[in-house]
Amino acid sequence: MPGVRRCCADLAPCGRSIMNVFVGAAAASVASMPLEALASPLPASVPKLAFDGSQCGDAMREAYYKLDEANEALKLTAADFQRVWKACGEWQKANPQPGAHRAHKKYCRRYDKHMDEINYDAVFDAHQKARDAFKAAQLALANVKVRDLAELCLKACMIYVFEDVRQPHLRHVDPVISVSVAMDLAAMAAPTKGEA
Repeated sequence: MPGVRRCCADLAPCGRSIMNVFVGAAAASVASMPLEALASPLPASVPKLAFDGSQCGDAMREAYYKLDEANEALKLTAADFQRVWKACGEWQKANPQPGAHRAHKKYCRRYDKHMDEINYDAVFDAHQKARDAFKAAQLALANVKVRDLAELCLKACMIYVFEDVRQPHLRHVDPVISVSVAMDLAAMAAPTKGEA
């Protein structure tokens, strides 16, 4: 029957996603484990990690500082760009486009004058340059090959700082570092040629 929502009744009732079933199963399996198994210390083979950057190499440290600097520049230009973008939208709401050709020419002249008054072009260019510099620094950090688990963990922590799309200046940022961490983890976990 068209228009009827169908779901797999064996896996999840209607209105629930299959992910809810998996999360519920995982929680139930943890709840059934003895408390001693959950509280056991990590094995001695797991290295102690310092998240202060003391265990990372010079390449990672240098890439981080460049990305942090680009992030701060992007924050500053994003605030100006949002202000100008909002002013432009408010002007367009207050001044709707006319239908006649001659009136449209006059409208375009007034629009251009308003854009010059709010300095739109300079602000847009500065913001675009900051975005390009951020993307280049982000890619440079992503291209740093991790040496060990400590660098991988630090690189993973940088995802939260530099790819958090909930921050207004990081909206529409590609997850370059995230992909890099996944690839580095896969490379670390893959057996070497001699082991295979």
